[in-house]
Amino acid sequence: MRIGRCVAMAFLCLTFGTAASAQTIDFETLPGGAPTTDTLAITTQYNVDPFWVTFSLINPNTIAAPYICLPGLPKTGWTLDIIRTDCDSTTQSDMPAAAQNVGCRYLTVENQQRQAQPATLRITYTRNPTFLASGEIIDIHGGLPADSESFEITALSQTMVVLAADTITAGDSGTGDGVATPWQISSTSPIWYIDIKYIGLTTHFVGFAFDNITPNPEPIPALTDWGLAVLVALLLTAALWVIRRRRIQGREVA
Repeated sequence: MRIGRCVAMAFLCLTFGTAASAQTIDFETLPGGAPTTDTLAITTQYNVDPFWVTFSLINPNTIAAPYICLPGLPKTGWTLDIIRTDCDSTTQSDMPAAAQNVGCRYLTVENQQRQAQPATLRITYTRNPTFLASGEIIDIHGGLPADSESFEITALSQTMVVLAADTITAGDSGTGDGVATPWQISSTSPIWYIDIKYIGLTTHFVGFAFDNITPNPEPIPALTDWGLAVLVALLLTAALWVIRRRRIQGREVA
């Protein structure tokens, strides 16, 4: 029916809020373009368009918020076992391996150069939920034993119900010294929080960082007041057209 197609097209045209393209948070700059600096606390800076995410710590130990980590001294995460001189650093402290595409700035949690349980990183979607998220964890590699480092990524609903979970352990494909290991998690239900928790051994100095987080927000479609009024008018028009058409058909049969 032509009128049905018109109403459907009108609904699609008047509905706004399409899925946003993925916007990677690489921590090289803040929204607006200012470069990030070493030890800068990251909390609500990315709670703006197009990201709408915040970062926080669960069970923090020595600091209150995750912060920016740059290669060089003082070391906060790890020491690369090969020599690299890029990223304006002459040491291998907090240096990623070559060809990792993680730039020279990343997010870390606490001063990890001690034998203690690191805090859990929480990513919160403040405006719209997501159904798919991804990122990278740098420097998942073995100590003693070789599979001693491990992370759990958990997706949570708005009411903190676990929707999906995944585990990455040293020795898995894509892990290694200074290597950026990708993670991805998805759910058919809206994801409002993601927790990244270290669940490995703490019998050695644990060091790692996070980068290239892609929240991929998908706003829920909504109607403007004007759009809703027009849609109601179109539906009424369609209903009247159907009533009139049936009356005409009834007269023709009679």
